Amino acid sequence: MKKYLIALAATTIIAAPAFAANTPDYQTATYGHDGVGLYAVNATGQTFCRFGTDNHGVNHNNGVVTTDGFGGANEGDGTFTLDIQNDNNDTVQYASGAYALDNVVCNTPFTVTIQSTNGGLKSAATTSDPAFAQLVPYSVNFSFDGLGGTNHSISTSAMTLINSNEARAGSAALDIYTQASSALVLQGGYNDTITLSMTPTIS
Repeated sequence: MKKYLIALAATTIIAAPAFAANTPDYQTATYGHDGVGLYAVNATGQTFCRFGTDNHGVNHNNGVVTTDGFGGANEGDGTFTLDIQNDNNDTVQYASGAYALDNVVCNTPFTVTIQSTNGGLKSAATTSDPAFAQLVPYSVNFSFDGLGGTNHSISTSAMTLINSNEARAGSAALDIYTQASSALVLQGGYNDTITLSMTPTIS
């Protein structure tokens, strides 16, 4: 029994310095006034506006629209092929089509603009006879998540289609329309390229 007590006492004496080294000195410690801590938690969302990849063409009167061309559906790009020639009298006829963008988002106030390279469908042929249409004008309509919806005559200058003072996400559609006229159609291709841009509003 004595040997056991001696061994225990020796163990306590040896272990005491190590225990004391890891124990705070509570008598000299200082403390705040309460047990409440306040902590700031922060995160940042980067600005973005994007067209989704789930896009498709919508054929209307005398128009075929596809996601072919440029970057295709993955970039929100496509091609409008409009039949502008009236088979009865070879004048310009009404034609239309739409490009549907099913997932569009901008996480900040934004502006949507559109700009044309030629200001209309431009013929590759030329003539001095005013009876022919060398440039066929057309109108555009862009709607997004309940915004927009007004027809605008396409222009080589950038036109504002939508100004939003808040972030929005939803479906969008770009519609294009040519109007019938008495002008005759020239032989060969008519072409134009338009750029639709959704950009964050810079304040």
